Amino acid sequence: MRKFLRTDMARTTAYHPHRSLENALTAYLDSGHRMDHLNSVLLGLRFAIQEDINASVAAQYMSNLFAFLESC
Repeated sequence: MRKFLRTDMARTTAYHPHRSLENALTAYLDSGHRMDHLNSVLLGLRFAIQEDINASVAAQYMSNLFAFLESC
C-alpha cells in the first residue's frame, strides 16, 4: 500500500504529556499531599520555557490571541 501511495513510514517516539506533570508533582512535594499543590504545579508548567520553541505555552497563547485581536 505504501508503494502504491508513494509514501514513507517514519517511526517516532510516543508523546506522554502526563509525564511532565507527574515529574513536577514528584519534585514539588514528596509527601502524600500532591493534590493540594496541583494548581501551583499546573501554573508552573504553563509558564515554564520549553527548550524546543524557546517560549512558554502561556506566551504562545497570548501572542496568538493578540495577533487574532489585531486582525479583527
